[in-house]
Amino acid sequence: YTEKILQIMEDNDIRCTFFAVQFWVERYPEYASETEKLHTRTSAHMFNMMIMKKEVLNDYCEWLFAILFELERRVEKKGLKYDDFHARFYGRVSELLLDVYVRTNGLKYKEVKAVSIEPVNWVKKGGSFVRAKVTGKKYGKSF
Repeated sequence: YTEKILQIMEDNDIRCTFFAVQFWVERYPEYASETEKLHTRTSAHMFNMMIMKKEVLNDYCEWLFAILFELERRVEKKGLKYDDFHARFYGRVSELLLDVYVRTNGLKYKEVKAVSIEPVNWVKKGGSFVRAKVTGKKYGKSF
């Protein structure tokens, strides 16, 4: 059904962050259980910031980039074009995949606070977040 859905989206100029997981579940079946949980999770470790042993990082990067390069190949094959905001969807996918990798491999982790030095309009950002949750319409730009 993925090809049909993508064709409908293309025919109707529908842009969204949508990705099919079947190809990487087939390639990495040991990650299937955690991949399926992506649809119901309400949290994730974002920003792709981590400190880990070199061997673990190398393994993670080999796994992650194999998936991202294949995803990119499939998107380019479809000829889909994204604006700057939506083109970042590879980064969003990679952020979600970090937890898939960590949980599947039983890695221990510790969370530390991150500080952003850039100014953030929390009223605007919070309002957009609540509006997206209430209306189901995602925001289409960064803050």
